[in-house]
Amino acid sequence: EAAVQRSDAARVIVDKYDLCDVVPMIVVYATSAVMSARVGDTFGAREAVVVTETLLQRLGHLSARTALLGHGLLAWTAAVITDPA
Repeated sequence: EAAVQRSDAARVIVDKYDLCDVVPMIVVYATSAVMSARVGDTFGAREAVVVTETLLQRLGHLSARTALLGHGLLAWTAAVITDPA
């Protein structure tokens, strides 16, 4: 439960303060996807996945470590919600 609360808090901060740097937003939304999936919020997880995928496309190859983390978290999310895509 604490993990979900921290994930939600991070997402609120990103949205509230318009932290539009792609790198931190990828981590926040990808983590949000995992946390939503783990608590059974499939809709919330899929919504966060869409945002994360969009941000990853914008990032391109500018930050390989962030892209790696983002893709890894999305893979984890897909495994939790049993999404073959």
